[in-house]
Amino acid sequence: MKNVFLHKHLAEIVYYQQPPGFINPATPDHLGFIASTSDTFLFVYKEGSSIIYLLLYVDDIILTALTLTLLRHIMGHLDSEFAMTDLGNLHHFLGISVMRSSQGMFVSQRHYALDLLQRAGMPKCHAIVTLVDTHAKLLAQGSAKLQDGSKYRSLSRALQYLTMTQPDLAYAVQQVCLFMHDSCKPHMALIKRILRYVKGTLSSELHIGIGHVQSLTAYSDADWASCPDSRCSTSSFCIYLGDNLELYVPLASAIVVYSDNMSAVYMTANPMHHWHTKHIEIDIHFVHEKVALGEV
Repeated sequence: MKNVFLHKHLAEIVYYQQPPGFINPATPDHLGFIASTSDTFLFVYKEGSSIIYLLLYVDDIILTALTLTLLRHIMGHLDSEFAMTDLGNLHHFLGISVMRSSQGMFVSQRHYALDLLQRAGMPKCHAIVTLVDTHAKLLAQGSAKLQDGSKYRSLSRALQYLTMTQPDLAYAVQQVCLFMHDSCKPHMALIKRILRYVKGTLSSELHIGIGHVQSLTAYSDADWASCPDSRCSTSSFCIYLGDNLELYVPLASAIVVYSDNMSAVYMTANPMHHWHTKHIEIDIHFVHEKVALGEV
């Protein structure tokens, strides 16, 4: 999208939301796109079997649709309102490269990772195959503080973006981000370890496959009271729709949830398992109902 205002001072008011009195009752949602609740940059249009996804970052857009006809139709609408340039099939977007094959798409941030290693002063570091020491825990206190935490914060933020195509980094990056406000030398040591792991995974790519989606599967895990500072638990989950992440896709089979929490598994079968669980009674009854209906 060609926008002159990105390169000069504005003389007029720009509204991030529709101002009162300017809503067209005939088309209150304009083209009909709805902002995604999980990603503020993603907008979704759905009407019947028609689905369009629009990912917007300032003046860069990724646009895809269920059919080529639908894609050309929405591009014509946009081109009639804005000065646009069609760059063709997606190859590059914000440091992410995309390669296509008969097996689907392969997404990589190799060049971004190389730039990050250069920025950290570690372009020739030795690669390692493990991200973290599974026996050690990072502590908030008890170690020498970094004299200047700006580099630590900068690298932590940069690593967050790398998890877009390398979700295996997510836990370790989350750990270093916990200490951005007050970082110590062991925290910086973990950042360097993550970067050494990144050096060994420069050829890694995220595969987005093709084919029919048959199932929704969820994995969850919890490390009870694992934080040595707060005694809070560390927990997380991941959800697969087939082999990929997609939106607005109907399912024909029950959702499969894998969890290592046996108490949670037992309570899905017996919601009155123990009176001590009454504080989560509403959630348990909801899950039990879905299991009884065969939806989970």
